[in-house]
Amino acid sequence: MSEGEILVLMLSFLGGGASWLSWYHPLASVVTWPPAGGIGKALGLAPVFCLGGLLVVLTTGASFDVVDAPEYIFFYLAMGMAWLGFFRLGLSILGILWRDDALERGNRAAAISVVAGMVGLTACFAGANIGDGPDWSCVVFPAFLATLAWFILVAGFQAATNMVDKITIERDEAASIRHGGLMVAMGLVCGRGAAGDWTSAADTVAEFWVTLPAILLVVVAAWVERGYRPDELRREATAASQRLSSAALAVFYMLLAVTFIAWSLPLPSNPKYRTAAQTEERE
Repeated sequence: MSEGEILVLMLSFLGGGASWLSWYHPLASVVTWPPAGGIGKALGLAPVFCLGGLLVVLTTGASFDVVDAPEYIFFYLAMGMAWLGFFRLGLSILGILWRDDALERGNRAAAISVVAGMVGLTACFAGANIGDGPDWSCVVFPAFLATLAWFILVAGFQAATNMVDKITIERDEAASIRHGGLMVAMGLVCGRGAAGDWTSAADTVAEFWVTLPAILLVVVAAWVERGYRPDELRREATAASQRLSSAALAVFYMLLAVTFIAWSLPLPSNPKYRTAAQTEERE
């Protein structure tokens, strides 16, 4: 590893360590353990789950000089956890306070949205690791584009539906399931926009247009949310049936995202990296 990469690794450890200390310390010091409804377990395991997903991507779809190099897999895992640790703070800007709402008030709906948001953010960073590139900066730039787009989309959905109030004030678990499914779906599409071989920053921005279907996801979800009135249309509906129908909608959003990805153009490819990979194999 170069001196620059070692510096980035150290910064990732410092920044990520501080961020995750502020995450796990409240979990460890909560008065009643585990918090009601398994909230503490879900919040505690969410980063581990995200780390596992990123590890799968790094060992299967990352650059040719990363997939078989444990030191670089470790490097991008550390960077990814620092990335997630920093940008998860943005969820509070959107109105979901994981510690106040989920942990201290035992709000299961808030916990669902927080965990789903973390998965969506992980998908943005993981997508940027798919494909070949010369160095770590070629991961950071598309990951930033994907993460920024994701936050804009989530904020747009919130502006159209005021979903956060349903989650934090009304404690509507069915709403949080729909919200969570949409955030994961948008993360998948934005992650796809960040994937592919690196050519240049300008080309990366130009290629990012494949995330446009995520706007359609938001429009569809906002339209569904405005018309979703289970208590008015079916007053006998139980909370369980509402959660079930919301889970079906969440799965629908994610399947729609996968369909968009499957129908999109092939990942951007740069022949020079295939040549470099072949040279590395011969050596």
